[in-house]
This record gives sequence, C-alpha cells and structure tokens, in this order.
Amino acid sequence: MAGEMSWIKQDGTDSDGNVWETHAAIAKAVGGYLRPFDQYQGPYITVGGDVVVGIPPYGVPAQHLGVVRLWLCNDEDGLCYIYREDIDKSSFAFFCGNTDAAIAEARALLGREE
Repeated sequence: MAGEMSWIKQDGTDSDGNVWETHAAIAKAVGGYLRPFDQYQGPYITVGGDVVVGIPPYGVPAQHLGVVRLWLCNDEDGLCYIYREDIDKSSFAFFCGNTDAAIAEARALLGREE
C-alpha cells in the first residue's frame, strides 16, 4: 500500500525514518500509545485499549468499547487540531508545532485538563 506506515516507536520514529515529535509528546503526556497509520497523515494515539477490525494499520476501530483514538490534524487554514474519534469531537485550533497547546487540547478532549 502506498504511504503505509509499518511500525512506529514510542519516541515517534516510524518505519520510513520520519519522526512525529508532537504525536509522541501528546501520547506521553496523556498516557497513550502511538499506533502506525500512514506516512502522510501520521500515527494516531490510543488511550486505553485499541481494538480494530480489519487489516492494520487501516483497520476500523471497534465502537463503544472504551477505545479512544486521537488524531493530530491540519485544517484548511494551516492550523492544527486534535480529533477524538470515539465521540466525533475536535479541539480548538492551535498553531502547528506548538506542542504545549497540542497537549493541552488533547487533555481537554479527554477531560484531563491541568
């Protein structure tokens, strides 16, 4: 598959040699775990268990089983936001590369504001 990410280390280094530093910082801050997705979108972050149906890394998440996936996304204005898949909710936008803002928004989506 074009763009497939075979694996990712928890420091953010993936199978293509890319480093996803912000993703890794968010995962560490919220007690999550990086999971491979693809080299364009990047990895996703699971908090708690991860149950998928289908072939990794593109498997569909099981719904309503406490599976929480967070995605770091870009919008059309070049800003970033965090998307929480299980409740279909996005964070407020922040400047891409602002790791502190990314962590704060991820915590807010998880109800763990500090």
